[in-house]
Amino acid sequence: MEKIINYKTKTIICLAVLLVVISIFLYKNNTSIFIILNKASKFIPEIIWTHFTLLGDGIIIGSLLAIIYYFNSSLALLCFISIMSSGIVTQILKNIINFPRPPAMLDIDTFILYGKAYKANSFPSGHAASAFSFYGLLFFYLTNFKIRYLFIAIASIVALSRIAVGIHWPIDVFIGSAIGFLSAKIIKSNFEKRIFNQKIISSFGFLLFIICLSGVFNYNSGYKYVIIFQSSIGIIGFLFILKYFSEKIISHYNND
Repeated sequence: MEKIINYKTKTIICLAVLLVVISIFLYKNNTSIFIILNKASKFIPEIIWTHFTLLGDGIIIGSLLAIIYYFNSSLALLCFISIMSSGIVTQILKNIINFPRPPAMLDIDTFILYGKAYKANSFPSGHAASAFSFYGLLFFYLTNFKIRYLFIAIASIVALSRIAVGIHWPIDVFIGSAIGFLSAKIIKSNFEKRIFNQKIISSFGFLLFIICLSGVFNYNSGYKYVIIFQSSIGIIGFLFILKYFSEKIISHYNND
């Protein structure tokens, strides 16, 4: 047992040191790495980057959670807790540090920008944190090797897309991803066997219902070409929530 604890401690220390080293390197070369990655992204069509960046958006993730909710409501709630945990951390850091985004520091002609030119609260990336806290938890939860790493690949592309659309620095994306992944690991370790009260599950389902409707009728992501995808995910999530509660009501009346 002591050897296992020592091994875990050494692993955590090594990862912490690696995180600091990479962060320092990215911070010192932030602009140059951003320009290189942002310019290289032009070889992939805008429509692909904007759709992937949307997969890190809270409204879209909420609609995806609605689909998961139908099959496994507890897993969906765990994902939500993971996302909210990373979101709280990122929002606190954003407001404390208030680091300017690329559109605020660079000439608009020197890099590629898709969507709105946000200028404040760059560090860390909320989309990267949300992606890794959501898809990262699915990675920890699932056992199928290929599917697990597919989710990590999706999270990584979402994070990279924030540089491709010209709205985040590399250091933002890296730290945001680390926060999200750490959040997923902590939630998985501490809440995996938690049994949630049915009232909490039902209330959460109603929240997802509202999120799905918002994604369909009242949300503008600011990106071109994504409205069909955004609305489709919202509608599908809405139908799954509707199906879930319909089956619950029918089951309740049949039992009576």
